[in-house]
Amino acid sequence: MRDTFLCRNRFGQIGLRGFVITAAAVAVASAAAPEYYVRKGTWQETMLASRQAMAKLQGAGEIGVSLPDLGGSDFTVAAWIRTDKAGGTIISKALGDGAWAIQGKVFFLRGGRPAMDVGWVGVVESETKVGDGKWHHVALAKADDLTFYVDGGKVHTGRLEIQDDPKGCVLSIGFGAKDFPEPSGFDGDIDEVRIYSRALSADEVNTVFAGAGQVKDGLAGWWRFENSGHAFKGNSNHGRIEGAKSCKGKLGKGLNFDGSSKVALPSSRAESLNNQLWQLVRRDFG
Repeated sequence: MRDTFLCRNRFGQIGLRGFVITAAAVAVASAAAPEYYVRKGTWQETMLASRQAMAKLQGAGEIGVSLPDLGGSDFTVAAWIRTDKAGGTIISKALGDGAWAIQGKVFFLRGGRPAMDVGWVGVVESETKVGDGKWHHVALAKADDLTFYVDGGKVHTGRLEIQDDPKGCVLSIGFGAKDFPEPSGFDGDIDEVRIYSRALSADEVNTVFAGAGQVKDGLAGWWRFENSGHAFKGNSNHGRIEGAKSCKGKLGKGLNFDGSSKVALPSSRAESLNNQLWQLVRRDFG
């Protein structure tokens, strides 16, 4: 994309110039404006009003919020898993197909037990084995400490020096980095993956496990895997299925991972929404 700058059109209006029309921009031009887009008399007023509307809708949970930084903020990750293997990634924040990075994060199995590793810092391992070929609910909540849960109960607490995620890292389900952990890929079934932008309490984790009610506060992504297609919805944070196959899950359908497949998650929902907003403004005022 070339630098964007202001200019006046033949009507004397200030507009935006200097951007390359992309496929995404064409799609915006042909699609109905989203609910958060509030067109005003000028592009500046439109940006301000739209961002205010976006914040209001995000606060009400009507459009997706950004997935959390796994180092710079509190979080909870939770999933149903079934495997008879001793290792494999459940959720990671790593350099995609690159090498394991300093301050990369991975929630994975080691020796059949849930563990959390922070790149070149250390690892915390729980003591409860789940690699027995049966369905288990696993969760990890990070505040000051790392708290592990298995099947609704707290099983371990530890602490690591966790810092912000490295630039270029992406969230993935079922795969870490190409060289860590060993093995990196998950071999088995995963269902009902959730990511929260806060540390859930023990009672809240048990509620998620038992299915007795919904815990919506802070829910940034929820991937139920009911759609076997290659794109699905997680609280408006869309993921991309790469090689995983639909299977019978713990609740409805799930995904089967073969040790090399994964689901790639968006790096920033806020960035995606902001880009879409700029495309709409350029369409109407450019």
